[in-house]
Amino acid sequence: METRLLDVRTRLVKKATFEQALLDLQQLLSDNPELLKNPEYTASVQRSFTLLKTRYTAPAFWSAGRRLYQAVKEASQGSELTKVCTEYISECSAHLGEGPSASSQATQSEPADVQRSSAGPYLFEGQLSNGHEPPPRQRGIGDLLAMLSAQMTPDGAAEEREDGQAHPSEGMQPGQTLPSMDALEEELAVALAVSMAEAEELEGFQPGGAPPASKTAVRALVKEILTEERLKQLGGPDAQCSVCREDLCAGDEVQIMPCSDSHVFHPPCLAPWLKDHNSCPVCRHELPTDDDRYERRKEQEAYEAEASKAAANAVAHNEFIYV
Repeated sequence: METRLLDVRTRLVKKATFEQALLDLQQLLSDNPELLKNPEYTASVQRSFTLLKTRYTAPAFWSAGRRLYQAVKEASQGSELTKVCTEYISECSAHLGEGPSASSQATQSEPADVQRSSAGPYLFEGQLSNGHEPPPRQRGIGDLLAMLSAQMTPDGAAEEREDGQAHPSEGMQPGQTLPSMDALEEELAVALAVSMAEAEELEGFQPGGAPPASKTAVRALVKEILTEERLKQLGGPDAQCSVCREDLCAGDEVQIMPCSDSHVFHPPCLAPWLKDHNSCPVCRHELPTDDDRYERRKEQEAYEAEASKAAANAVAHNEFIYV
């Protein structure tokens, strides 16, 4: 059980596995209700809510989080955790547009003109849309360290640091106060864990580099036995394998890349090349890879290139939109 809990805590800080980690926390509690007495489990539940509020804010994550907190609340009747999960559920419902949050209930009794005046800097006369204001920027590790430093600064200390930068509290809204030390320490721990998880995912990944070719694509490459006639098509006595630079002879088995019938290679030469690259050794035509992130990046780059080309064509033909 401890191993499973440790695994869930590890996956909790990765966006790709966050939702499944919430489901696993709920399943762990269902399998063993005694986990509520385990401080590691309760800390994981609390950390999941910190991640929801500061990092992973997609509606699907909030829905999964609410289900987890409802299960924890039902299993922890009468304890302090019940109250905590009630607040979590309220915040989840408010975020999903299904009810007010605990923090917003206090403002409902204020007069309408007071609420409008404190709604935020994005609501003004002549505004094109009355939609929600943009979400606040996520606090980075540097921001959190500065706020912790501000909390530890004695009363009456200078409001400006030696480097001339403003004290963190100066940029806050009127009436706002710095979060408590415990809240800041937890958020900093989450930010560090997320940063380390992202670094692990990027370990060994070089920007601009390409992963190996897909194993399926490599197995699909056509092989043939060279004949005298085929050898003449490839250049006769000058035909070579571009990897090992040895002459090709009639009777040799070769593998053909899909980019051109003339791009042929000895299979033992091509195999190690495609384990390190996903492109033809001659023309750099790319084969598919098994790396979803790389493939998505290629699609995005192709889309952006097409959009840029369309914009250039529009400018060249004076196709402007006047507003």
